[in-house]
Amino acid sequence: MDNSCFYHGVQTACGVHSGIFDSDLCENIFVLSGGSSELKEKIFLLVSEELSKKNIENELLFSWEKCFGIFCAEKNFLIADENFLSKKETEKAKNFFNLDEIFSEKISLDLLHICLASRRKKLERCQRFLTAANSIRDDMLRIDLQSTDVGKVIEYSSRLWKRCGGTLQGRVGTETKKFVSCVTSDGVELNMKAFDSCERLAVIADKTGAVSSLIVDRLRRYALGSGYDVVSCVCSLDSETVEHIIIPELKFGVFSSKYYHRIAPKKERKVYAERFHSKDRELFKNRLNFTMKAYRSLMNEAFESLKEAELEERKLDRIFGNVIDPSPIVDEIINSL
Repeated sequence: MDNSCFYHGVQTACGVHSGIFDSDLCENIFVLSGGSSELKEKIFLLVSEELSKKNIENELLFSWEKCFGIFCAEKNFLIADENFLSKKETEKAKNFFNLDEIFSEKISLDLLHICLASRRKKLERCQRFLTAANSIRDDMLRIDLQSTDVGKVIEYSSRLWKRCGGTLQGRVGTETKKFVSCVTSDGVELNMKAFDSCERLAVIADKTGAVSSLIVDRLRRYALGSGYDVVSCVCSLDSETVEHIIIPELKFGVFSSKYYHRIAPKKERKVYAERFHSKDRELFKNRLNFTMKAYRSLMNEAFESLKEAELEERKLDRIFGNVIDPSPIVDEIINSL
């Protein structure tokens, strides 16, 4: 499956997530700190080019805008921008390259510190709103689950698994976690190209995601227990909840169409979550509408904070615009590898 369909460097309620869920397997992590995103992207592209010349396969990692790192599964190393790594990954790193210090003679350090402080402040504000939105979402799920008929969910999931043609393979499947959506300054982006490999796609239209998460989880466990490998597309907000799944061997997937997704499959027939709810759902309608409104308001504030952080990032690009030749740092990274 083409990894370019998935997002890396995702803003979540728990901080920035690199999207490399198996980074624990990396023996060497190289971190680029400081600098601007434009300068670091230039360095990553040059390093990738040098690695390719040495016949070392590598994968460029992209956030929703720019390249922020290189991952090599064959040689067990990760080279990435510090801003897109988790605290755990940064602490594990043994090789640091501080671009602010390396190019200190060519930039204005005073102006740099002002821009960095402002950018950090905007990102911290975004983080607070995402954390609050995640708490509201959890409350929304809890409310909606109270009127969910689990028996109907189990029955539907079982029928759906039989229709997709899954059989016992005599082994246990493996799960790979990926981000198919991410929080950006323009809203929640969703890359539908990831589902192009699915000849059959079950679409669950569910405003809150309470019912669809139950169906997706059961199908995921059916597939893994039967011996099929599964690509689990996790929620970009908490980086844990599995929202969608893809079973490449069966060319089958389950897509959860929520109210905040800007794109949804048009060809596929939708199954609406209302059919899995009891009549008691009307009792919780007002509470659900209130939590959805609060959720949207908090997410809009997070989007606005990201827009302001991007403005500061453009200022950093101009500060480091005088750094014309980054080849010395490229050579240093190659030699370290």
